Amino acid sequence: MNYTVKFQTEPEYKNIRYGGNSIYNSACGPASLCNALKALGIADISIPTMCNLAVSCGARVEGGTDEAVLLRSAASKYGFEWRSTSKNAELLSHLKAGGAAILHAGSTYKLFSNSGHFVAAVAASGQTITVLDSYWYSGKYTASSIRRNYVSVVSKGVVKTSLTQCGKATIDRSPSYYLISKPAPAKKTEPKKEETELVEKTKFEIGGEKFTLDAITKNGTTYVCLKQYNNVLGLDTGYDAATDTRAVNFDQLNIAVNGTEHTVPGLIAGKGHSYASVPDLLKLTGCTVGWNDGSIVVTSSEGDV
Repeated sequence: MNYTVKFQTEPEYKNIRYGGNSIYNSACGPASLCNALKALGIADISIPTMCNLAVSCGARVEGGTDEAVLLRSAASKYGFEWRSTSKNAELLSHLKAGGAAILHAGSTYKLFSNSGHFVAAVAASGQTITVLDSYWYSGKYTASSIRRNYVSVVSKGVVKTSLTQCGKATIDRSPSYYLISKPAPAKKTEPKKEETELVEKTKFEIGGEKFTLDAITKNGTTYVCLKQYNNVLGLDTGYDAATDTRAVNFDQLNIAVNGTEHTVPGLIAGKGHSYASVPDLLKLTGCTVGWNDGSIVVTSSEGDV
C-alpha cells in the first residue's frame, strides 16, 4: 500500500512556531497524529492545523507534546476512538484489525530518533510493522548500526521494522502506544414490534339474555370491548381527549366523569377499540361476574342486569 506522509521537516516549517520552538524541530506529536488519521481515511489535516489544536487544548508542553491531551481533543473534533497500552500483543492485534497507532519512542534505544519521538504505525504483516516517520532527513536510517540492522526503508518517510524493535524503542515510555481506530458503526435498532392480541367472540349472559361480544384473554384476565358492552347495557360511551381516558356513563358510576378517574385495567386493540378488564369494569357498575355453561354471566347486586 502507498502512503502519503506529512513531514514536519519541510523547509517552511523552520519559521513556523509551535509553542516555544518550531514545527520543524518539535511537532512530531501533531505530525504523527496527522499521518495516522490520513492513513485510516478519517481526516486529512495539515501539520500547522494540528499544532494549533495542540496549543489551544493545552497539549503543547515544555519539551514536546502531551499526546493523550491532544488525542482527547482531536477525537472529539475529528471523530475517532483511541486508547493507550504498553503491550506489544495489543499493538499487533490492533494494527492487524485495521487500526493505526502512535508509538512514543524514548531515548534509551535509539531506533527512530536520538531522543524522544512520535511516529505512526499503520500496518502489520506477521511480526513486521509499517511505520510513517514525519522527521525525515537523508541518511537517517543508515546513521547507526541499530537502524541499519533492524529498519528497512520502503520509501521516503515509510519504514518497516519488527514488533520486537518497536517494543525496545518505546521501553522507557509509558504508555508506549496510542491505538487509534475509526468509530464503531452505530448499532441498528430494530423497530419495536407492536404487540398484537387475539380478539375472540366471547359469550356473555347479561340480564338472562345471551350476547356474543368481542373480548381478549390475556394473562388469565378477560377484557371486553367497552363499546359493545355499553351498547348491551344501554350506557353512553365517550372519549375525553384531554385525559386520554375512555368515559363510561351509568348513573353516578363512571370510569371518568368531569376529570375524576377510576383506573380500570384495559388496553387498546383492533381499530382503536378499548377493552376493559371485565372484573374491574363490573365492580364499578355494581356487578359481579361468574361462569355458566361456557358463558360469562354478569349479575348486579340487585339481581341479573
